[in-house]
Amino acid sequence: MLEAILVGETKTRGAARFFAMSFIGIFSFFVTFELSGKDTFLVNHVVGWVRVGLAPVMKYIIFINAIISILDLYIRRARFFRNGANIFMSTAKMVGFVLLTMVVFNVGPGFLLADGVGPTVLFKILIPITITVVIAALFLPFLLDYGLIDFFGVLARPIMRPVFKAPGISAVIAVSAFLGNFSIGHIAVDMLQRNGRLTLRESVLIGTGFCTVSVGFLMLLSSSFGLGEHWNFYFWTAFLITILVTIVQARIWPTSAKPDECMEGCTPNLEKEFKADLFKNAYHEGVTVAQNQKSLISRETIILKETLLIVAAFATGVNFFAVAGILINQYTPLIQYFAYMFHPLLMLIQIPAADILVASQACAISFLDVTLPMIVAAQGGEMAMATRYVMAVVPVSAIIFLSGFIPCIMSTSIRVSLLEMIVIWFERIILTILIAGIFALLYF
Repeated sequence: MLEAILVGETKTRGAARFFAMSFIGIFSFFVTFELSGKDTFLVNHVVGWVRVGLAPVMKYIIFINAIISILDLYIRRARFFRNGANIFMSTAKMVGFVLLTMVVFNVGPGFLLADGVGPTVLFKILIPITITVVIAALFLPFLLDYGLIDFFGVLARPIMRPVFKAPGISAVIAVSAFLGNFSIGHIAVDMLQRNGRLTLRESVLIGTGFCTVSVGFLMLLSSSFGLGEHWNFYFWTAFLITILVTIVQARIWPTSAKPDECMEGCTPNLEKEFKADLFKNAYHEGVTVAQNQKSLISRETIILKETLLIVAAFATGVNFFAVAGILINQYTPLIQYFAYMFHPLLMLIQIPAADILVASQACAISFLDVTLPMIVAAQGGEMAMATRYVMAVVPVSAIIFLSGFIPCIMSTSIRVSLLEMIVIWFERIILTILIAGIFALLYF
């Protein structure tokens, strides 16, 4: 009798924990409200407050992160210098540290300290994403650790597994990344993989196929490309095209070749499969996870430690790749030459001949940074609406870019190499151009 009472009390505490933590998680990431003239969700509000409050010292915080990154390279040198790819990335981080030091203390060559190069990378990329990653990581336990993602994972699995070859929990990650940004998705995938919730293949697929730019950035693209009158069409088709491209990506190399096994050193805790009573089983899974999870303080401590190492590596890696990408675009014709390969695809989807040169350059340069196609378009003059639509969809659906996305994902435990990401980007941009071209032909 006493045992039954204790079990009942435990389940009641588990249910209370599940509902309370889930409410905070949903409110933090999915409920938008206006505050100080800004309409967004709680995590983004907090990011904005921190960004304003720490503005005078943020560049020094980034510099401290960079020092931690270099110390980590030395302490774990056996890991970071074990093969050619790791040596390249580690060298890039060391060069990135030197470049960052020059920018922070305003000492160095003019081409690096120019407004559009070093300072832009520091203030427009490094600082916003670093703050977002840390703040999001502190709120993510409410979303990931106390049953909410398990509840929706059971419900979404019948769709996600056969269509995307991914677990149901990836649907929640996709939505949180889409409402926030790719870094929120990366940190979530990293946590789940370390806890044995995702296999190596699933982590790569979710990290490179669902973690795209935020809704806010889509609004910026829509405005920049003059698609304001077609916002609903642009928003929903960009989201749909991203999904369709990911369905294909899941079935081709290199994503499909990744092993369906958990990360070495972690205990597998993969998603269960239920054939019936989905809602009942989803609720049971959520309550059970909440009931057995460690305390919030314990989880926050572990997550904060892991996240600080990620943002440290991010500080040096992003700085190198972003600066290198900007300089390559400014001082070499490589992007123009690379753009020629997209001419046949753009001709195939009937982009006007007068627009093909600008459109192809926008597609090519999106690999360096998702904001650069807007600059190319602004310099291109008048273009057909179909051209502008395709150019606005490419940065969203291609997902991968050098200045922020690649260093961010490579700072986590997600096992995908630089070469593999280049291949995935190329696959995704080809599919994006073709599918977006079909939508453009049907609509405009």
